[in-house]
This record gives sequence, C-alpha cells and structure tokens, in this order.
Amino acid sequence: MVGSAALRGILRHPRLELAAVKVYSEAKEGRDAGDLIGAAKTGVVATRDADAMLALDAAAYSTARSPGTRARSVGCWSPASTS
Repeated sequence: MVGSAALRGILRHPRLELAAVKVYSEAKEGRDAGDLIGAAKTGVVATRDADAMLALDAAAYSTARSPGTRARSVGCWSPASTS
C-alpha cells in the first residue's frame, strides 16, 4: 500500500518522470508500473534488479516502506522534460 501511494504520487507530479520501479515479488517483476497500481500503462517495467535500476541516469530515488518492514518499493525519476 505504501509503495502504491508513492508510485501514484510520482506519476501524478507534473515535474517528475518515472524511470524505474524496484519490486521484491517475482509475480510483480516484468509488469508495467501502471498495472501494479491499477493505472494507465507507463512503459516502465518493474524489476528486482537493483543494480540495473541504480545504473539509470535518474535525478532522484524514493524508497517507500511500511514501518517495521523492509523496503517494499523503490522508484526513481528524472525531472520531466519541459520541451
């Protein structure tokens, strides 16, 4: 739930562009980020490969987790293009 809310926030923000989504579940790997939260497709495919995600040229990373648990999702984004 917490990761879903964070992902929705990133997708709704006009100055952010989602670059990657880290998941921990094999069932979620390979799915479009939008599908994971019941939203429109984003073209960003969820991965369990943190190294590949961190190698992207992203401006920032966000970790969303429930208190007392390990990280549930990580999203990274770049500032949205203004051109």
